Amino acid sequence: MSVAYPEGIARHWNDGRRLLQEKTRELGTNDVEYLTEFVHNFECTGRVFGAGFSNGGHMIYRLLHEAPGLFDAALVIAATQPTPENFLPAPPTADRWRPTPLLLIHGESDPIAPVAGGTVRGGTQSAQATADYYRRLNGDAAPVRLITLPNTGHVVPGPGCVTSEFLGPANELVDAAKLFGQFIDELPR
Repeated sequence: MSVAYPEGIARHWNDGRRLLQEKTRELGTNDVEYLTEFVHNFECTGRVFGAGFSNGGHMIYRLLHEAPGLFDAALVIAATQPTPENFLPAPPTADRWRPTPLLLIHGESDPIAPVAGGTVRGGTQSAQATADYYRRLNGDAAPVRLITLPNTGHVVPGPGCVTSEFLGPANELVDAAKLFGQFIDELPR
């Protein structure tokens, strides 16, 4: 198995949130094209899995819409689907959507991306509405699983997770990487 960790400009991706102004948006960075080429040029003979935390999770959402079929499964941590008026990609059509198994992990005490959604960073849906949105798109063709974690902030749960006033409480008891591995293992090959 090979693993790659691409990084956006100034540690940020030009994700799908229309109302979030970041350096990548100002520069007109085409991260969909970059990441699609990155995946296609990466020497990989097996399945391709995408994972993203926060802005990286929003980039996963954009890739699911604009590069359907890029991933065989995806993990999103601490990011919920933008509201329709805050989402750049056009709604998917039947011929442009590829059902993709999706694991969503979200802390119930996340101060940056509240589990209930809201107007933070241009407007996002709740974690439950996000899961429901992708379940509707996938139908019975691919599972969508939502795991909400009590007393967990805007963090990647797992060993070494750190509590901070800005990000909220850590969670070292749950390992997001292991949960994703279990999720993948349950998928048909």
